[in-house]
Amino acid sequence: MQQIQALIALYIGAVFFNSILSAALWYQRRDPLTRMQFLIWLTTLLGFVLQGAPPFQQGNLAISLGYSSIYLLSLSISALLAQISHITVPWSLFHGVFAMGLGAGAVANFLHQPFFAVAAPIALGVAFPTIFGSLKVLATRWRELTFAARAFLLSALLYSLHMLDFAVLRDKPQVLAMAFTIGILVIFMMSVFAPAVIIEMLTKTQARVAAEMDVARHIQTQILPKSPSIPGLELACYMKPADEVGGDYYDIITMGNRAWILLGDVTGHGLSSGLVMLMAQSIISAILHTRKDISPRELNLLANEVLFDNLQRLNEDRQMTIVSICVEGEEQGQGPRKAVFSGYHDNIFIYRAASRTIETVHVTQLPCGLGFLRDIDTSLTSDGQIELHPNDLVVLITDGVSEAAAHGDYQRGLFLEDSVVQLISAAAHEPVETIKKKLVSELESFTGGIFHDDVTFMIARVKSAA
Repeated sequence: MQQIQALIALYIGAVFFNSILSAALWYQRRDPLTRMQFLIWLTTLLGFVLQGAPPFQQGNLAISLGYSSIYLLSLSISALLAQISHITVPWSLFHGVFAMGLGAGAVANFLHQPFFAVAAPIALGVAFPTIFGSLKVLATRWRELTFAARAFLLSALLYSLHMLDFAVLRDKPQVLAMAFTIGILVIFMMSVFAPAVIIEMLTKTQARVAAEMDVARHIQTQILPKSPSIPGLELACYMKPADEVGGDYYDIITMGNRAWILLGDVTGHGLSSGLVMLMAQSIISAILHTRKDISPRELNLLANEVLFDNLQRLNEDRQMTIVSICVEGEEQGQGPRKAVFSGYHDNIFIYRAASRTIETVHVTQLPCGLGFLRDIDTSLTSDGQIELHPNDLVVLITDGVSEAAAHGDYQRGLFLEDSVVQLISAAAHEPVETIKKKLVSELESFTGGIFHDDVTFMIARVKSAA
C-alpha cells in the first residue's frame, strides 16, 4: 500500500509540475502550441482529481465515468498531433464514439455485467481520439516527422494504450502498482518530448516569420524613392520603422511639369501595417499615372475607395492618414511655386525665408483618413493652396516624430511639434541634409533610441536663383 501511495504521489507531482511549467510558458508566449501543451497537462491533472473524487468511487459505472474525464486529455493530444503533422481530425466522429462508449457502458452496468464490460467501451471512447490521431500520423506523415515529433507520436501511442489498460487493471489491486508505473513512464516521456516538439515548431515558425519579414522589409525599402528629386527643390527624406516593417509611407513622383510629394501613416506598425502601406503606394501611383491632371483632393478620394474595398476583403481595420501635395509653377528662382494639397494628416510647417517666421498649415481637407469610410461626403473635402518662395522651407512629419516618448516612456513627456518648430527655426538656413541629421540626432537623444512608432519626415527647400 505504501508503494502505491508513493507512486501516486510521484504521478501527481509530475503532472502538477508539468502543469505549472506549461502554464508559465503559455503565459509568456501566448501562442496556440504552448496553449495546447498547457491543456494536455491541465486535463491530465483534472482527470486525476475527478477520478479520486468520492462520487466516482462507488460502483463500476461511477468509477468508469470518473475515468471518462480524461477524454479531454485525449482530445488535447490529438489536437497537438494535428498541429505538428498538419492532418485534419474528425472531431464529430470522436464525440460520437465517446458518446456510444458511455452508452454501452451504461447498458452493461444496467445488465449487471462485470467491471470490464462496463469500463471497456468507455475506455475505448476515451482513448479513440489519441489512437486515431496517432495511427493517422503514423500512416501518412511518419517520413516527414523530425526525431522529436516521432518520439512524441510514440509517446501518444503508448499513452493511448495506457488509457485502454484502465478496463483491465483498475479493479485489480494487485497490479495497481504496475499501472501507476506505466503511467509515470508515459508522463515522463510526454514531459520530455511534448516541449521538445513545441520548441522545435516555434523555432521553425520564428524562422519562417523572420524570412517573410526580411522579404517585406526588402520590398518596402526598394519601393521607396532612391534619390528623390524635384526640379527647383532641395529634398531630404527619412524613415525609421519601429518594427522590421513600417506602416509609414512617403513618395516623390514627377509627372511632366507637376511633382507630387506624398506622406502617409497607416494605423499601427509591423507587417500588417507595412502591407497596407505597400498597397496604398501601388494604388496612388497607379492613379497618378492614369490621371495626370488629377487634383490632390480627387486623388485622395479615389485612393480611399480602392483602399477601403481592399481592406474589407482582407478584414483589416486600418485607416491611413495622408497628405498629398502637387507642386506646380516655374523652376528655381523664376517666381513662386504653387503647391496644391489635400489630406487628413499632421500639420505642415513652412519656414518663410523673407520674414524668418514659421507658418503652420493644418491638413484637414478630408474628414478622416483613407480606408475609414468607403464613401466620403465630397462636401466635406477640399484642396488647400500655398505659395512657396525662394529659400522657403517645408517640413512634413508623421506622428511618430511629434509623439516620440522621452527615453521610451510616454509618462516622461513627448517630443511634440514645438521641438520640431524650434529646430527648424534654429537651422532653417542650413542644407536640408544637415537639418535632417540634426532632427534625427535630436530624436535619438530624446528617446534614447527607443521608438514605439514609425518615424518619417520630409524636408523641402525652394531653391533660389543661381
